[in-house]
Amino acid sequence: MDSLDAAAAALVASCLLDERDLASLRCTNRFWRDVLSDNPGLWSQLLARRFGVVGTAGQGSSSGAANPERRFQQLAMAALRRPVAGLDRLIWLDGTHLQRIDDPSSPYGTTVLVANVWWLELGGRFHGVLPGCYRLAWRLRLEPGFYLDRLHLFARQEQPSAGPAAASASGCEAREGVQDWEWTLEEAAIAAARAQAAAGQAGLAWFALGSAAEVQQAHSWHGWFEVAGEPFEVAQLCSLWVELRETQQWKRGIVLDSVRLVRQQAQQAQQEGQPQAAEAQAAAAGQEGGDESVWARVRRAARALGLMGP
Repeated sequence: MDSLDAAAAALVASCLLDERDLASLRCTNRFWRDVLSDNPGLWSQLLARRFGVVGTAGQGSSSGAANPERRFQQLAMAALRRPVAGLDRLIWLDGTHLQRIDDPSSPYGTTVLVANVWWLELGGRFHGVLPGCYRLAWRLRLEPGFYLDRLHLFARQEQPSAGPAAASASGCEAREGVQDWEWTLEEAAIAAARAQAAAGQAGLAWFALGSAAEVQQAHSWHGWFEVAGEPFEVAQLCSLWVELRETQQWKRGIVLDSVRLVRQQAQQAQQEGQPQAAEAQAAAAGQEGGDESVWARVRRAARALGLMGP
């Protein structure tokens, strides 16, 4: 690897679609830091390969739209979490049944209040979801006088990701899927998740938050808790459509903040009774067991490009 010049190293780096790998590589030494810094061509390739969008090679620009590296980081974060107020589908968002409200206890500043509705259906799409094992988690708060006895969580792995631009034609509709997952949470499970959060026991770890302030806010009580489905395995780079719905009985007094995909390590899936998901995750990452290092992935990419011997 020491014999690579900057152009060859950039070619290798363009094969690493995971933002965590790129961050680790940048911290390795000055050579890799220089390769990944001020390199709009490289980040434009990464944008196209993972998200199917064209990055504007506006070197030195501070705006996300004109800076491919910043745009990649923004989309990578959006591939793991989204505010409910910005989802693609919010049925009955009419200011009476559902309404957007200002909420300083939310990292996003705006949440969705379910005031009184029978047909609850919220949905949105995550683009550029990498292969791996995940859990789908919705963050909510219950107001005094609430009524909620059941929730259905749904996820659909769609055809390989064509990116946000190509997906805009399908709007807020779920497209044909490769695989579906669905979970039903009864009243007791919802109450248990709420009680766990009230006791200060975070059920799921928060990853890749933008700032220390967001981390502190995410862990602040304020009545917030998460409901989540069981671990599931995504086999290939794709878009993932997710929904929260319940279409029986009236619901009221529910505030929804965000939805996220929680990455699960292979050993976590094993511990939670999902050995098949763990094995599939390892296979998708090219692992024979255990966690593969970023350098192993770099060497594999270099070999695939003919830049290293076997």
